[in-house]
Amino acid sequence: MSQVVALRWTSALMGALTAVLAMLTVLELLPRRRRLAIAAGVLLGFLPQFGFMSGAINNDAALNVLAALVVYLTVRGLRRGFSPWLGLALGVALGLAPLMKGTGYALYPCVALGLAAGLVRNHTRRDLLGVLAAAAAVLAVYLGWGQLSGVFHRATFATPGGGTPG
Repeated sequence: MSQVVALRWTSALMGALTAVLAMLTVLELLPRRRRLAIAAGVLLGFLPQFGFMSGAINNDAALNVLAALVVYLTVRGLRRGFSPWLGLALGVALGLAPLMKGTGYALYPCVALGLAAGLVRNHTRRDLLGVLAAAAAVLAVYLGWGQLSGVFHRATFATPGGGTPG
């Protein structure tokens, strides 16, 4: 019973982090509109289906928090530039998202477009290193999980049969 409660609390914490990341994303886009950013986080947190998924034991909560982190880091990179550390964090989050649920792959084209736009906007070596760090982190997570997944008796991906979705 204590493990079930711990998992439900973890899921609720991931839901809260998702709402905070939504607030931070709006704050990054509109830095002078703090009330609008707070409203974004509150509205997300009080969506009935979001609250339901965040209060249950569900892999959607993990995907939601990773997707919110990917969106926030991409927006932050577009606004301030892709530093190597930001690229590394973005790549790890992007690599972990499909491991939680196969629909995490839907983020890849949007992030690729964001990284390309970031490179077009800022032609610095720092931004190029950030984009390369993101790509390397995604590859490292992909290859690392491919090696570790057998230990957990899991298929490589979180899809039926372990195949790639789509």
